[in-house]
Amino acid sequence: NRADQERIERFVIANDFMKAQKALDTNEEGVSDTRDQIESLKTKASDGRSKTKSKEIEINELSDRISGESDKSLKSAKKMEEKLSKELVKLTSSWQNSKNVVKSAEDDLNTAKELVVETKESVQVKQAEMEKEFERIETEKTEAMEAEKRHEQLKTDYQNMSAGISSSQG
Repeated sequence: NRADQERIERFVIANDFMKAQKALDTNEEGVSDTRDQIESLKTKASDGRSKTKSKEIEINELSDRISGESDKSLKSAKKMEEKLSKELVKLTSSWQNSKNVVKSAEDDLNTAKELVVETKESVQVKQAEMEKEFERIETEKTEAMEAEKRHEQLKTDYQNMSAGISSSQG
C-alpha cells in the first residue's frame, strides 16, 4: 500500500514535470515564430525605407526638372505638380505604414521577451518544487529503511527471548 502510494506520488511528480516541460517547449516555439516574424517585418520596414528614399530622390529630381523648365506652360507645371503630390501622398502613406509595421514588430518582440521571462520563472518554480519533493521522498525512504531495521532487530530480540524462555522451561 505504501509502495503504491509512493509510485503514485512519483507518477504525479513526473506528470507535473512533463507538463512544465511541454509548456516550456511550446513557449520556445512561439518565441522562435515571433522572432521570424520580427525579422520579416524588419526586412519589410527596411525595404520600405529604401523605397521611400529612392522616391524622395525621384521627387527631388522631378522638382529640379520642373524648376529648370520654367519656360513650359503653367498648365503643364500644374499637372506635374498634381502628379507629384499624389505620388508624395502615396509615398508618405507607405512610409507611415512602414513605421506602423516597425512599431508593431517592436511590440511583438517585447511581448515575446516577457513570455520568455514568465516561462523561465515557471520552470524554475517547478524545478524547486521537484527538488523539494525528491528530498521528501528520500527522507521517507530513509525512515522506511530505519523502521525495517528496527523491525528486524525487534524480531531477532523476540526470537532470542522466546528461545530463552523455552530452554529455561525444559
